Amino acid sequence: MRVIPTLLTILYVVLVVWHGNTSRQPKPKPAIIAANERGLLLPVAVMNSTPQSDPVALQLAEEVLRHIYGEDLKGCSVSLESIASIITRGINQQQRGANELIDLYEKLVEALQLLSNPPEAAKINDPAEWQTFLSQRLDSIHALTTKTMETTARIRPKKSS
Repeated sequence: MRVIPTLLTILYVVLVVWHGNTSRQPKPKPAIIAANERGLLLPVAVMNSTPQSDPVALQLAEEVLRHIYGEDLKGCSVSLESIASIITRGINQQQRGANELIDLYEKLVEALQLLSNPPEAAKINDPAEWQTFLSQRLDSIHALTTKTMETTARIRPKKSS
């Protein structure tokens, strides 16, 4: 997982929203206090009628805002929900990409499964036919794996030197 680029993207989005959003919603008052895994006290917002954001996105939004504004979030005029919705959209977009890769993988496995099935015993009798048949199958497998490697290389993040 690419944690650093994702966090940088979140930080960028937070800054864009903070600087570009003129209709900022007031931050809800905390109802109770909870602690995160590091033992830091976190306010929990009062429930309201608006749809609830993803809890992970809310936690990420809060961590980003705490990093920018400090533990008390003093001076923060951006709501957690607005940042969480941006994070949720980013996570959903990344998930769609992952789902597309899974679909590609499933199609590859299905094609390889079809290619691995032997022909009917009565169809091929001549050794030369077997050689042609197996050669075609191997060429198809090679083409599939080459195309898959090219596709994954294009979408894989470039390693920095």
